[in-house]
Amino acid sequence: MKDLETPRKILRTLLDKEMSDSDWKSSFPFSGVHPFWEKQRLKLRDYILNHDYSGFLNHSVARDTFFRVGQAPETKHELSVIKGTDLGRSILSMMCEPDVGEPLKDSIVPGMSTSMLGMAYNLVRLFEVQKAWPNEVVELGGGYGSFSWLFTQFWPVASYAIIDLPEMIALQYYFLEAAGRKVVVPKDPSEVVLGSSEITLIPHYFLPSLRIHTALFYSTFALTESSRSLQQEVEKLRYFGADTLFIAGQLNSQPCPEDMNPQSDSLHNLLIGEIVEQFSKVCIERWHIGRNFLLTATNN
Repeated sequence: MKDLETPRKILRTLLDKEMSDSDWKSSFPFSGVHPFWEKQRLKLRDYILNHDYSGFLNHSVARDTFFRVGQAPETKHELSVIKGTDLGRSILSMMCEPDVGEPLKDSIVPGMSTSMLGMAYNLVRLFEVQKAWPNEVVELGGGYGSFSWLFTQFWPVASYAIIDLPEMIALQYYFLEAAGRKVVVPKDPSEVVLGSSEITLIPHYFLPSLRIHTALFYSTFALTESSRSLQQEVEKLRYFGADTLFIAGQLNSQPCPEDMNPQSDSLHNLLIGEIVEQFSKVCIERWHIGRNFLLTATNN
């Protein structure tokens, strides 16, 4: 039986906390969230609180932002890269994508969505720089939880955390719980402990008070879509002590209102420059989709 009410309760609790969190408000005079996502989260909020969202992967916000449908030339490239590695071939042979959220399984791999194929590609690319499975992962902006599900399918002992908006956390909880994962949603930053074989869902407004450590920091587009002040908060935390970064982002994106200043066109330069200061080896390449880039960094 689908449990729609527990994620709703989680969402209401997190929204109430966001409105009253003084540390967050003092650190971020603005919301820290890109205007585009402020609009999308309002749509998701209404959808989750007032409708049957069991087929959420067919909602317009999902299709526009975090669930990819339709085959394109890049999907053939992704499959070629996946098939070219032992890990990729294992993913293809063992893949049983959950039906939670009613994903359209339309990829060139039977029984797999185009979106999950992209997650498999990301995991294979990650292991070009990550030579062993990390025991701790922090993901900033986790979509509906698909990458964390795939990662823990192959490394179930991982202590995994996703930092995201309350609306996304509600969907992540719904998806991951139904897909068989142990999920924790802390009510206060002091409660955040990354437990083995658990996925911890952390609201974005906990950032100024977070004291966690990770081996891998992973973010596909969320970090580069965030305000500069939020990026600086992550930088001050030194990417939670990560040994490896895996960051995909836009080559250019519209800045947040708080970033509208003479330097706004160099936001990515500031972000990348700080990473170069903190990590001994940094590699930047053109991403295979759109006007985007992939940055990987290590301290090994």
